[in-house]
Amino acid sequence: MSTKTCRICNEVKSTTEYYKSTSYTKDGLRHECKVCWNKACMKYHVDNKEERLAKQREYHFRKSYGLTLEEVQKMKDDLGGCCPVCGNSDLVIDHCHNSSRVRGMLCNRCNQGLGLMRESKEYLTNLIAYIEEYELKSN
Repeated sequence: MSTKTCRICNEVKSTTEYYKSTSYTKDGLRHECKVCWNKACMKYHVDNKEERLAKQREYHFRKSYGLTLEEVQKMKDDLGGCCPVCGNSDLVIDHCHNSSRVRGMLCNRCNQGLGLMRESKEYLTNLIAYIEEYELKSN
């Protein structure tokens, strides 16, 4: 069994206790043992949580909608930070599922409602008529 000394904890461990290296090393293994590497990764994730979340958001908007964070913020600011349908402030990107083009922003509830109505003007009109008919019957 071959062994190696960890550069962090200085313990001699079996080479099975080391991850493979993604950069060139003589033995093809990381310089830190798995335990030390995992601790370092956890510390990084905790110490850089806000930065990581911002990068994830930026990647999501760019990959999903072709938008930068600045463009998303401008869309939100143009709406005064509120949903144009109900006034809620929990805004998400609304896009057409047929063309994938961004239409604007709605709150999550209105966006889901639009999706449940299959983005159909006919369905929405029928739903309004249904509500109005009920209101007439109940008076």
